[in-house]
Amino acid sequence: MTAVAADIGSRAPIVTSRRTIGLVTVTTILVGLANYGMSLVVVRYLPAREFSEFAAGQGLLLVLGTGSLAALPWAVARYLASPQYDSSRAKAMSFALIGSALQAVVLGSIALLTCWFLGGPAFAIVCGAGTALISMLAGPTGFLQGENQLAGIAATRSLETALRIGVSLALIFLVAHSAVLALVGFPVGTAAALGYALWRGRHAFPLHRLERSTAVALSRQAVLLGAIQVLLAMLAALDTVYAEAGRFGPDAAASYQSAALLGRIPLFFSSALSIAVYTSLVAARGEAAAGKLLRSSLRTYAWLTLPFVVACSTLPGALLYDFVPSSYSQTLSVLKISCLAGTLVGAINVLTTAHQARGRFHACITVLTAGVVFQAIALIAGGRSGSVIAFALAALAVAAATSLLLAMDASIWLVRPSVTSLRRVWPVVPLSAIAFLPLPPGAWLAAVTGLSLTCLYCAFKQ
Repeated sequence: MTAVAADIGSRAPIVTSRRTIGLVTVTTILVGLANYGMSLVVVRYLPAREFSEFAAGQGLLLVLGTGSLAALPWAVARYLASPQYDSSRAKAMSFALIGSALQAVVLGSIALLTCWFLGGPAFAIVCGAGTALISMLAGPTGFLQGENQLAGIAATRSLETALRIGVSLALIFLVAHSAVLALVGFPVGTAAALGYALWRGRHAFPLHRLERSTAVALSRQAVLLGAIQVLLAMLAALDTVYAEAGRFGPDAAASYQSAALLGRIPLFFSSALSIAVYTSLVAARGEAAAGKLLRSSLRTYAWLTLPFVVACSTLPGALLYDFVPSSYSQTLSVLKISCLAGTLVGAINVLTTAHQARGRFHACITVLTAGVVFQAIALIAGGRSGSVIAFALAALAVAAATSLLLAMDASIWLVRPSVTSLRRVWPVVPLSAIAFLPLPPGAWLAAVTGLSLTCLYCAFKQ
């Protein structure tokens, strides 16, 4: 009894500092840059058909993995952070590991069967193993999040990324230019991250069984959170999966996939902010406090994504096609659209974080379900046109409509918007304008770098 009481009472109140948010965000940016560096290598060295298969597998891992990495973890974090529970570390970790094992079996099987039809047995085994291990990582990640060990989460993500990219690139260059080998790094990196996360949470052992009533309540929350996250991931990745099965030629499909990969960069920003503020939103005393946190997160997200949108809208073709094969001739045009769609999906992610933290599950699921249904219809129509531009515009229209509906539903937290100081805004205007001028690549890069540094300063000094 004494050990359990100490286990319950020794945690400090949940306080997420701007420095902590900055740490998670910077780590996420670095991880994102590494991921997109990897993507550029894959685009460059894999044949068009192999690259499209790689992108489809990566998209499926995103859909299933994102759901597993928020459903159970956020339920565990909610249990540890919410004042309504008399929470115990040992009980939280026990629930996390049991839930992780169950969802690993379910989601791993789904990935295995789906990928068997998309790319054959080897492709299916790699994607199935990657999905299962991502699911197993979910439980310990939620425990670290609930303990507010965001530095531990940042280290876990860094380790997973380094091993995943290192193993995949080594296999591509040393063995063969294959989509399957490019995906092998996923299970390898995730397995190492799982071991590290368990080591970070070692103070939760030995485990204790959670009370039945609490376990049922947390399981229900995990299902609702998982539904939201899978719907979010579908909004973010359904187009890349459908593009592989659409009516586009190999080069057109690869053009879309390469632009879509770059256009998803804002999701890294929004995911970092969601992880950083979720437990604080759960623990917030009242909707006014929650609204203040959400508005601050949206301002930070806006500052982080502004240079990305400007860069994608003004990127010189000569610079892009140094990294992307020239046969992917429509990449630059699609990128101007996909960057806006990715930014809106990231904003949706931030908005739904508040819905999930404050328990507005059903309203959130209703809006996202409508978005996914209309997205499927719009993508089918865009795909039948045979134009990747029409396909990209369909994805953008659905993202815009869904973000508007969610913002309207979140008006309870957004009723008191604040005006950012003009002293912070004025340097952004000329730097953005300069980037839109017909500049040589070096001058353009300098303007975008200056804009990015200014926006980073504003994001974390607001």
